[in-house]
Amino acid sequence: MTPLRVASSALRAGGLVAFPTDTVYGVGALLGDAAAVRRLYALKGRAPGKPVAICVPTAADIGCYAHTCFGSGARAQASGAALAALLPGPVTVVLERLPGLPAHLNPGHRLVGVRVPDHPLAVALAQQCGGALALSSANESGATGAAGAPGSPQAFRALWPGLGAVLGEDGALLHPAAGAAAAAAAAPSAADGATPPQPPLPSTVVDLSVPGRYRVLRHGAQLQQTVATLDALGCTAMS
Repeated sequence: MTPLRVASSALRAGGLVAFPTDTVYGVGALLGDAAAVRRLYALKGRAPGKPVAICVPTAADIGCYAHTCFGSGARAQASGAALAALLPGPVTVVLERLPGLPAHLNPGHRLVGVRVPDHPLAVALAQQCGGALALSSANESGATGAAGAPGSPQAFRALWPGLGAVLGEDGALLHPAAGAAAAAAAAPSAADGATPPQPPLPSTVVDLSVPGRYRVLRHGAQLQQTVATLDALGCTAMS
């Protein structure tokens, strides 16, 4: 069985899987499995009321879970163009949720964050597991530094016992696995005495729920490019 099949089987069985994205490593759960989503919160020690995002394979899939029909006119066109321009990429777009989004995901929240990572493994996992995953970063809530922005599997090694599978950047199955090859793949790549690499930035989070307007909710990867793209499309920043 290929590593991808192992990971997707773990997800479909109700487990959690860590995998690379185009920003930090993420932990995914089957979107429709309420128990798995609860396990995601428990693994991270995440506050129950703090929402998680969803991961879908393409921008066209967003419309199954969130409003992407912004009405008519220039503002609506700008919002639609923004989705097409920003995704796939290192941006979480926040939109108004549709009734079809499972009620156990972020109950009480009118909006939902959506990721379309520009990474083949994340896309393939979502495709093999019903088209969407509940997604959060592979860290413990409140973690800082490399542990808060996990750029490698080693950064969240403490979470491995609670995971059904861990995929490396190249798609290799690091957990469950045994032997020197898996250990070497998970080990830090920096040489002894070398300056450790800077942790990667998480996705930039942008609220696009109001037609023709945007609000940056979290500074992250490609922030300047994201803002420049939205401004060029005629979207107006909200204060």
